Amino acid sequence: EVEEEWLRQSYLWRVIDCYAELKDAQAVKRCVRKLDKVDRHKILDAKMLVRLGMKAEAIARARQDIAQELQELREMNDPNIHFPVMSIGRSLAFLVEQGEKNEARRWLRRALKEMSTWPVIQHGWVTSSVYHSLAEAMAMIDGPVAAEQLLKHAMTDATAGKRSDFRQGAVDSALDLKANIGMLDEAIEDAGKLRSPTQRRKKLATLLAKAKRWKELREVLSQVESPEEAADVAWWIKFEIPGAEAP
Repeated sequence: EVEEEWLRQSYLWRVIDCYAELKDAQAVKRCVRKLDKVDRHKILDAKMLVRLGMKAEAIARARQDIAQELQELREMNDPNIHFPVMSIGRSLAFLVEQGEKNEARRWLRRALKEMSTWPVIQHGWVTSSVYHSLAEAMAMIDGPVAAEQLLKHAMTDATAGKRSDFRQGAVDSALDLKANIGMLDEAIEDAGKLRSPTQRRKKLATLLAKAKRWKELREVLSQVESPEEAADVAWWIKFEIPGAEAP
């Protein structure tokens, strides 16, 4: 039932988005008039509002969404606090895209101030994801140097995870973020310190390919221990080689 409702609203969003793409204002108005209050709030999100030329309303909606997520974080007892934080990160990115960097900075500072009050049931990949989202927003707003401390927390909590699959995923995500915000050399250095030899080789290979440091990449690839590992590493590094991406 929940999935059916999500699909219904998703289809409505697509219809309105198509009319917006066609610049058919009358069709958009007809669709919007037929929406009830719940659908209107869900479908006319910040991105849709800006697509409809309603920038002021879109920015107001982004502010409202951040405020609601912060309220949820103050009250929730669910361990998955990374979900509302990820939503905050998307809204902050939207504000920056709309030229509202100062507004985004104000909301980010509020989130960082309130972060100590959020319920943390277990440190590990969840808290790493929280730091990851905030670091990504900080880098976008004030540059990678400003995000460095949050990145350190993301990496520390990622390595503290108890489940190896979650731990490795969180570590990879933290290193990818560091590489993507202009700290590629630092990400490579951190990858070289990973305890797991298999994860270390795979992550180093992908980051070295991204940096086009071919000689070092060759050295890492020469250490691969099995055909299965070779296939896995090759799969990941191809995304970093221009023209070699999967179709």
